[in-house]
Amino acid sequence: MAGGRRSKAGGGRESPPGAERGAGRAPSRPGGEPSPADHAELYRILYAEASDGLFVLGPELRVVDANPSFARKLGLTVDEVIGLHPWDWDAEITTREQALARWPELSRIPETFITRIRRRDGTVFDAEIRTNPVVLGGRPHHFHACRDVSDRRRADEALRAGEARMRGIVASAMDGIVTVDARQRVVQINPAAERMFGRTAAELLGRPLDELIPERLRERHREHVAAFGSTGVTSRAMGALGAITGLRGDGSEFPIEASISQIEVGDEKLYTVILREISERLRAEVQIERQLQRLSALRAIDDAINASLDIRVTLGVVLEQVTVQLGVDAAAVLLYNASLNELEFAAGRGFRRGALSELRLRMGEGFEGRAALERRTVSVPHLPPGGRPATKTEEQAGERFAAFHVVPLVAKGQIKGILAVFHRSALDPDAEWMGFLETLAGQTAISIDGAELFQRLQRSHAELMLAYDATIEGWSAALDLRDKETEGHTLRVTETTVRLARAMGVGDAELVHVRRGALLHDIGKMGVPDQILLKPGPLTEEEWALMRRHPEHAYQLLSPIDFLRPALDIPYCHHEKWDGTGYPRGLAGEQIPLAARIFAVVDVWDALRSDRPYRSGWPQEKVLDFLRQESGQQFDPRAVDAFLRLLAADRPVR
Repeated sequence: MAGGRRSKAGGGRESPPGAERGAGRAPSRPGGEPSPADHAELYRILYAEASDGLFVLGPELRVVDANPSFARKLGLTVDEVIGLHPWDWDAEITTREQALARWPELSRIPETFITRIRRRDGTVFDAEIRTNPVVLGGRPHHFHACRDVSDRRRADEALRAGEARMRGIVASAMDGIVTVDARQRVVQINPAAERMFGRTAAELLGRPLDELIPERLRERHREHVAAFGSTGVTSRAMGALGAITGLRGDGSEFPIEASISQIEVGDEKLYTVILREISERLRAEVQIERQLQRLSALRAIDDAINASLDIRVTLGVVLEQVTVQLGVDAAAVLLYNASLNELEFAAGRGFRRGALSELRLRMGEGFEGRAALERRTVSVPHLPPGGRPATKTEEQAGERFAAFHVVPLVAKGQIKGILAVFHRSALDPDAEWMGFLETLAGQTAISIDGAELFQRLQRSHAELMLAYDATIEGWSAALDLRDKETEGHTLRVTETTVRLARAMGVGDAELVHVRRGALLHDIGKMGVPDQILLKPGPLTEEEWALMRRHPEHAYQLLSPIDFLRPALDIPYCHHEKWDGTGYPRGLAGEQIPLAARIFAVVDVWDALRSDRPYRSGWPQEKVLDFLRQESGQQFDPRAVDAFLRLLAADRPVR
């Protein structure tokens, strides 16, 4: 920046002219009123102490006077400022011509303009210049006030930038934004809201906000907004208006989620309403809910499959879920009978008449038979009104359905039947609906296959059990044939032992093993030599020692056979005694298995009543006396008492 010479006439001093206390000052007027000299001194003080930069330009656009504040703004002293021209510090001009355009030499009108002032160190700041023409010494001058407005301009620019950004955000926002005044009239609307409502800003500005809402809902909406504004809060965070219904320009309605905020601009109260169309979200929520319901339906079918082995119960659950989840009027399942090559009605729901129980279709017959034969879904979504029934199922039921879908039931590559759904009005479902129908059909096929498999397993198990029992009875008969003395004994004691065990509370599952054990109680005698087993006379001690080993032989014969191991109690322990004197292990009391204790009573009772080559059978009363006598010694007292009660109920007994 160029320095300037000091003007003698300019008073360019560090202190203002006349600021020296009392120098050349006229006395004050009587009464204490300031004299003209006092006023001049006051003005000079104000001039010197002002925070704004003050300076005077002469006719040649040269500084003739300046206050310290202006000098400090330039980074100079007052003496250095005197004599400078505007182009010495104005960063936006470099010539006299430019200066004349900006700093009018002869203008008589006060002006204000913004320029950029350059300091001594080369930095610049924004300055607001206020110029006033004055006449000093008969010549025109300009008195200027200079104020640093850099901060204000930066704030203004930031504000403008922020407003621009905000306008950009509002304009590009995906949500609709509508600003209304206190009368709820639209004062601003963004493009997203225009698109949302299908109306332009020109159509909506100045119009009531409730024109964007169906007429039946407007009063409630006005009350809601008014209640929001009645709090007297000048600035408020978003408040939810909740889900409301919007009205497009074409009259169509759509769901909106709205929130509102209240602000005050000056004395004006405004409301900003943010709107989001939630059609897609609601559809997604409905879709999710539907999926959850369908998953629940599949779970219910799974539970039915796991909880019941009766295919009719499972099919009832399946058809209930089919009609409820798919929204159809009726549904039926026809099962495939491979022996007859027919589809037979198994279950139905929703039919007005119950005439379907006798329905049978050949494979390929009707839409149902075709779906099963070709293993593909057959659909007729629209039937002509008043036409003949399209399917054998509805013909048999006497119905007039308007639409139906038939899905084959296939499991492990085998046709199991068909699932048919019917509706009394047109039914043209989407791919998701059809997919769920086919999923239900697949689940149904699995349940049918599982039920059939279980039935086959049950049948096989029953046949195997019959084979086992037949084998055991054959072994028992072979033993009776070998030992003529005990012929018929095994079957008699088996029947009576089972009855006594049941009377003593033995469960059905255990009775199976009791029966088998009783049939095989003498199986160990197969290991006894014939000369001992068939000896007509008394046995020697050595022979009795071999005879008493037959329970051990029974254990050795039967224990390797898994299904007969639970039946070992009687063959192995029926010669044990309550007092511990029995064999082969000398068990006592309740150490002896219950089945063996029960059998021991029946076995001795039947043996003593039967004729043998070496003695005659005892009378009934003598046998019963013996049982009473041995109760608590050879026999379990509880078993003896129960047996006596059983015989008493059966009298007369032979």
